[in-house]
Amino acid sequence: MTRRARTRSGATCVLAMLVPLCGILARGAQSTPDGLVQSIRIDAVIGDSRWIPIPGLRASDIELLEDGIPRRIESAELRTVPRRTSAGTPPIESLADEERAAREPGARVFIFLLDEFHVSPGPSAERARTWMADFVDAKVYERDLAMVVRPLDPVRSVRLTRDRALLHGVIAGFTGRKGEYEPRTPFEEQATGRDPATIAAARRRSVVDQLNDIAVRLGSLKADRPIVVFVSEGFPAGERDLELFLRASSALHFAIYAINPARPEDDVAGPAERGPARTLRQRLAAQGGGLAVEADGIIAGFARVAHDSESYWALMYQPQAADGGFHTIEVRARGSDTKVRARSGYWAASTTEALPPTAARPAEVMPRRPLRRNGLVETWVGLAPAADGRARMTVTWEPSETGGLVPQMLAVKARTLDGRALFDGLIHRVGAPSGSGSDCARFSVPTGRVELDMTVLDAAGTVIETEARDVDVPNLTSPWKAGPMLLSAEIVRVRTSRDVEAAKAAPDAPPAARRTFAQQDSLLIRVPAHDASGTAVAVTARLLNQTGAPIRSLEAIDVTPRPGVTQFLLPLHFLPTGPYQVELTGTNKNGVATARSPFRIGG
Repeated sequence: MTRRARTRSGATCVLAMLVPLCGILARGAQSTPDGLVQSIRIDAVIGDSRWIPIPGLRASDIELLEDGIPRRIESAELRTVPRRTSAGTPPIESLADEERAAREPGARVFIFLLDEFHVSPGPSAERARTWMADFVDAKVYERDLAMVVRPLDPVRSVRLTRDRALLHGVIAGFTGRKGEYEPRTPFEEQATGRDPATIAAARRRSVVDQLNDIAVRLGSLKADRPIVVFVSEGFPAGERDLELFLRASSALHFAIYAINPARPEDDVAGPAERGPARTLRQRLAAQGGGLAVEADGIIAGFARVAHDSESYWALMYQPQAADGGFHTIEVRARGSDTKVRARSGYWAASTTEALPPTAARPAEVMPRRPLRRNGLVETWVGLAPAADGRARMTVTWEPSETGGLVPQMLAVKARTLDGRALFDGLIHRVGAPSGSGSDCARFSVPTGRVELDMTVLDAAGTVIETEARDVDVPNLTSPWKAGPMLLSAEIVRVRTSRDVEAAKAAPDAPPAARRTFAQQDSLLIRVPAHDASGTAVAVTARLLNQTGAPIRSLEAIDVTPRPGVTQFLLPLHFLPTGPYQVELTGTNKNGVATARSPFRIGG
């Protein structure tokens, strides 16, 4: 793309963003027939000390102050969201379906922005994936609409959905890339460049632009209860960087929740960056009427995202002026132990105020196909260094616990973004009888994004389920960031001592796809470690409980199935049923890398 073409494309994107945002921000500047400023809506969550809704609370018990001055509340309506409905919830198949569903009373619209550029790899990203997936399963209800996007996804052309499999498809492919600057796609290289000195600034701009695009999308939907969940460790931002987005939040009354999945030991940023990053998260949450959530409270934080939107008060009142400024808001309710959460203020609209500039973005490209996770089988996809310096991908599968249809085969197709085929074949489930065929697919993959399409077949070869997944393959030879890298930990299920001895030296023993095991199992945990500088990486492991408290350290096995792979043996017979994690740490003179592999012992 030439410099002139990029400039022309960027100017088009700026105009495309400013025009709809101008419309959104000017909406509240209209006057009523008697010349008064048009009323606006403030949503408030009101509860007792445990945030349980207060029975008998009336509109007369609520008070609203603007800039410290009481204002008359014109209407106060308690709105509740039912978890289930007797009415049908048809799939979203068109733009008209989407807009109609978003405006239905009781429907919530969730837009999750997974900021891969500002989430550290390892435990931070794993924590985000785990709790995002749990939230989608437990807290996105029948009538709700949702979308999961990353900073460079074309948010204005991605359709909201009620299909959880599509949401899980994007969540599963989320990886933290903070501190890793290698572009994964041509579009990313076009958007952020390759110069390490400018990539950080370009990434920050991409995230801010994506937040603005989300505002534009919500403005076109006119959703009744929109919620933006920003999963990010944050980044330094100027006062005006977020102004367009926060102004739109005022005009469209959407709530903002900023969730930081990184504990201090997980964050690859230095202390100097953490303060400004925390300020950004807190500002978004305060002015957006939501909550800033830290990693230690991530379980309760995700619960609040759901509960705050299940029962809230919609307050209508007439602001004092349309002067374009920021005005503080305080909502109070009677009661000694009453708690209230509402936005800290609103941006008054002004049709004459100049809007802050937005960065030029490359022309958006439509996604090749929607990502999707299937519920019939559990698939596992891992990466490890190959002998030629590239990466090797491994794919295995096992039936899930859902029952019903009986899967027999998995057809796997892998290709690069430009359509070059990497693998096309059939594999049986892990542990299939010997002689029935391969139960594992292994193939070499280049740096960048790999598209995986997987089709579940029954005994007759009939298609009974599909899955589409994107996998970002890191550059294992990049000189940009020397340091240890932990790739996908393989867990080989073994039972007898003979199985253990046979698997120890078997380089292609198939990893388990499911992460639920029996107490009579033992786990052979294989950890591929790599450093682009060629320096060896020492790997240690320890077993943690669900809360992250250590239980015991694991001893490495002397035998290695492949160069650069460290093995650990974990018998499960001494552990009670429940969830656990294996924490892995790779260390050498260039630094430290950590990762966690969750698993469960079933009853």
